[in-house]
Amino acid sequence: MKRILVNPRLRWGVEPEHQRDVKYIEGIAGIAKRVPEVGEVLTLPFLVSPKTGQPMPVRVTRIEYEDLSDHTVVIPVVVPAQPDR
Repeated sequence: MKRILVNPRLRWGVEPEHQRDVKYIEGIAGIAKRVPEVGEVLTLPFLVSPKTGQPMPVRVTRIEYEDLSDHTVVIPVVVPAQPDR
């Protein structure tokens, strides 16, 4: 069932076991035009390799929601995308 979002805002998360593999750079995420789907592979300028500092492909593993009084926070949670997938 599709969830109805009230004034959604995106905040990104990294699965705990991959915190060393993906670095989230706060403050440059900007406004998302859409909520990604689970399984989707994305390359975004604020999700980077800690080794190179360059954007890297990530896969959305789950979507979490936090309902606040005036808006919904949508949290796509990601892991590094496997190159062979």
